Amino acid sequence: MSHELRIQQLADDLGRLGCRPFHIPLGVMLDEANPRQSRCIRCETCDGHPCLVSAKSDAQVACVDPALEHPNVTLLTGARVEHLETSASGREVTRIVVERGGAVETYAADVVVVACGAINSAALLLRSASDRHPRGLANGSDVVGRHYMGHVNSVLMAVSKCPNRAALAGFLAHVRGPAGCGQPGDARP
Repeated sequence: MSHELRIQQLADDLGRLGCRPFHIPLGVMLDEANPRQSRCIRCETCDGHPCLVSAKSDAQVACVDPALEHPNVTLLTGARVEHLETSASGREVTRIVVERGGAVETYAADVVVVACGAINSAALLLRSASDRHPRGLANGSDVVGRHYMGHVNSVLMAVSKCPNRAALAGFLAHVRGPAGCGQPGDARP
């Protein structure tokens, strides 16, 4: 996604200081070469908000909404998968045990996909411990839920005499150190 004018000026200024700013990778369905066909319209609600025109490649737009178009798909809201149960061999999930509205429900499917995010997928697999899988499902190595990497981010805020009228201002990144500009302790940015 190309930068808006003020953000491009900031990127150019950082470049002149020896920094190497870069575009943050985005999952946005933007076709700048053919804007009339583009789903993204570069509106002001993009950064940190649900997309009002379904142009973000987030889980809702790219997975959930297309899946719900099939007649054999049902989305349960207010439900929590308590655990998964497996066959005697331990290689197939045979039941999905769900708590919904204070009641326990069970489901079965030919294919079960665990897609609860990094933390909750691990939590579900660990809650699914059984005699066959005493450490939880898919956890023979005992590393499920360990070595989680959080994304440590910092924010740079600048005060400028030039107004910033950019609708999408938050899509410029900069790395300090050998790949960026300066070393820790340097006086420059």
